[in-house]
Amino acid sequence: MRRTAVFKLGTVAALFILAVMLIACEDSDPTAVEGSQFIITATPNPVDLTTNPLGQSTVSARLLTATGVPQSGTAVFFSTSNGTVSPDTDTTDDDGVALTTFASPTAVNASVEATSGGSSGTIQITVIIGTPNTHQLLSSDPVIDTICTNTIPLEGFLLDSALNTIPSVLVTYSVVSSTVNGNPASPPLNGTFNPTSTLTGTGKPSYTAVFTMNQADCTNNCQGADACTLTIRAVGAGVDSNDLLITENL
Repeated sequence: MRRTAVFKLGTVAALFILAVMLIACEDSDPTAVEGSQFIITATPNPVDLTTNPLGQSTVSARLLTATGVPQSGTAVFFSTSNGTVSPDTDTTDDDGVALTTFASPTAVNASVEATSGGSSGTIQITVIIGTPNTHQLLSSDPVIDTICTNTIPLEGFLLDSALNTIPSVLVTYSVVSSTVNGNPASPPLNGTFNPTSTLTGTGKPSYTAVFTMNQADCTNNCQGADACTLTIRAVGAGVDSNDLLITENL
C-alpha cells in the first residue's frame, strides 16, 4: 500500500509540473518566423541633451515576414551597447511594431538591437550636446600633383548654431563621385580613410583623418589622363558635410 501511495504521489507531481510547463508555453509569445526582417527607427535621433536631458529616444522595431507581412503578437527583445533600453522585451502590435525607450544622460554613440527568433536588426543612436548646424570638411592640400602616392589630410568641423564644437559624435567618410578628364570615372575611383571613422573632440578642428587613393585605381585610370578628381564627404549625427573636391593636375 505504501509503495502504491508513493507512486501515485509521484505521478501527480509529474503531471502537475507538466501542466505548469504547458501553461507557461501557452502564455509566452512566439518569436519571429524564419526569414523575418526588422525595420527599425528611433525618434529623435540624434538626441540633444540640451533639450532632452535624459537622453531619451523612442525605438520602433517593425517585424515583417520575408514577403513583407507584419507579424503581430510576437516577442521582440531589445539590447544596447551603451545607455539603457526599457522595456527590454515587447510584443508586436497588429502592425508588427514593438517599442522600447532608449536613454543615456551622457553623450554616447549606441547600437540598439532588436531580436526575435533568428532575426535581428540594429540602429545607431547618437546622443550629443547641442544640435549640429554646420558641418565643414576641409583639406590643407586639396590640389596635389601626385595623387597616386600622396596622402590627403582632412579636417572637419561639426558645430552648433553658436559655432561651438559638438563632441563625441561618430563621423564616417565616403567617396561620392570621381572623374577622369571631366567624365565620370568607370569604374569609380576609390581609396581608404585612416581612421575609417572617428569621434569628434572638443577642439577645432572637431576631427582629422587622412585619405589615400587606391593605387590600382590610379594606375588603371589616372596615368596618362589630363586630370583626375574625387569628391569626398563626411557624415556625423545624420548631418552631411560639404563635398570636398580633390584634384590631381597631371
